[in-house]
Amino acid sequence: MIDQQDQNGFTLIEVLVALTIFSISIAVLLTVFSDSLSRFRLNEDRSGAEAHARSILAEIGVTRQLQLGEASGQVEGGYHWTIKTTPYGSEDDRAAWPVEAVIVRLSVWKEGQDNRPVEVTTMKFMDRDIP
Repeated sequence: MIDQQDQNGFTLIEVLVALTIFSISIAVLLTVFSDSLSRFRLNEDRSGAEAHARSILAEIGVTRQLQLGEASGQVEGGYHWTIKTTPYGSEDDRAAWPVEAVIVRLSVWKEGQDNRPVEVTTMKFMDRDIP
């Protein structure tokens, strides 16, 4: 007979249980890592859209002409934008003001999985056309 104290090592069941636990742990860690990378990419895309939105808003009235209506375009990095400008105030108010007040709604987004736009609304002023 073999004495229990003379046996060294692990049984097959113990090795299989350890490998199963290790495999599950690795699968969970890879899932967490993958989610972190995709969230990082989404945050990077959103940060890029915000930067482009600030840039486009700064250009309006300076290098881009401010006009009523809609305009759209594309900038580097695959970002798309849409600007909608509408007059602010009633007809009577606008007639009394020395400048034209315009509401500017800007949306910037990147094509891809999560293409939720960054939306900014602001007010700009432009000179009235003098007849």
